Amino acid sequence: MARGHRDDQCRGKFRLIEFDFEGGNASIQESLRSIAAALRTNRDIPIPAAPALPAMIERSAPLILETTAPREARVPAEPDHNRSKLNSAPKSRSKTVRSPEVVDLDLTTGSMSLEQFCQSKNPDADHKKYAVIAFWLKKYRNMPVVTADHIHTCYLHMNWHTPRSPAQPLRDLKSRHRWFNKGEGVGEYAINHIGDNEVSKMGD
Repeated sequence: MARGHRDDQCRGKFRLIEFDFEGGNASIQESLRSIAAALRTNRDIPIPAAPALPAMIERSAPLILETTAPREARVPAEPDHNRSKLNSAPKSRSKTVRSPEVVDLDLTTGSMSLEQFCQSKNPDADHKKYAVIAFWLKKYRNMPVVTADHIHTCYLHMNWHTPRSPAQPLRDLKSRHRWFNKGEGVGEYAINHIGDNEVSKMGD
């Protein structure tokens, strides 16, 4: 018995067409509508509106091609020659203070020895001790000009501790106190009348 043919069954062929789309969701939907309109052969067949793209397609489709501007080439910084010179330059050494020398002086003979004179004036600071020594050398030894060597020799005689920079009090007596004047030779100083007056008032 032959198998009957049912009217509600039909045969047909379908060809799957693959399309590549670029653009946003609105652009893709518009493209789908255009393809559907082009393939439509019977106006009675309703063409549904293109469905919204699934979230998976929306996430996976490259909606916008991101262009990345080329990175600027990193140019190596030019060496700072000034800094290199500063780093390579040897560190300046601290100025070396010349150690004073002992000179030949008569500090004991005469009507007034150095020790007696210093005890009578009783100076309590280095600049005053320097002035007392210079005054004594000028009055009792006829030496109007003194150096750090003369002061150091007298300090040793009096068992005083010579300052670390022996010439600094001499410079202070000239520039700050105005008791001394600069001598003609290197490192020479002379007590002036202001200094003589200050020493005369000591011990009173």
